[in-house]
Amino acid sequence: MKPTESYPRMQARADGTGTISQAGRLLLSETVRATGLDTALRAALAR
Repeated sequence: MKPTESYPRMQARADGTGTISQAGRLLLSETVRATGLDTALRAALAR
């Protein structure tokens, strides 16, 4: 099974709007991936 992205990709904007929320979203997403929570959750939901 190929994992899918659950969040839209980061967008670069010159005006800086949404920078903090995008950084938080990216941090959360990368933390979930680094800890293996995404794999464990996917396996638990597949049962």
